[in-house]
Amino acid sequence: MKTIALILLMFAVSPISQVWAHGEDRPGPHGGVIRMPGAFHTEVLALDGGFKVLLLDIALGKPSVSGGSVRGRIVNGDSVVALQCAAHSDHFFCETPRGSVPDKGELILDAARGGEKEGRAVYPLPLALPSAPGGKHNLHHH
Repeated sequence: MKTIALILLMFAVSPISQVWAHGEDRPGPHGGVIRMPGAFHTEVLALDGGFKVLLLDIALGKPSVSGGSVRGRIVNGDSVVALQCAAHSDHFFCETPRGSVPDKGELILDAARGGEKEGRAVYPLPLALPSAPGGKHNLHHH
């Protein structure tokens, strides 16, 4: 009976452990929030005027824009705001309208890295990491 209970417990917590295995439970190498939309990672930092989006390899390294693309939007209820995303030397910058970073809704990125298949990464706003009891760590950088 204990073996069955242990197996059920493993299945119950496996989605959480999979998320943590992808680095989504701690800041990325540049201090941002990590998601894994495919065979690569996205790291996002909120900056004045928009979002810095890094396309990282599977090991959370080597940011690259070569052969990559990012389309972004902010969804809040029925409101959808498209972001202008432009490539820079090692990242994309997705500019928000009027230069303000919203603190409600979701940032949705459709991204591809180096010819990999495009995937979707969803970031609840404000950007934050899970933390110990007492809340989340807000990651807005100036």
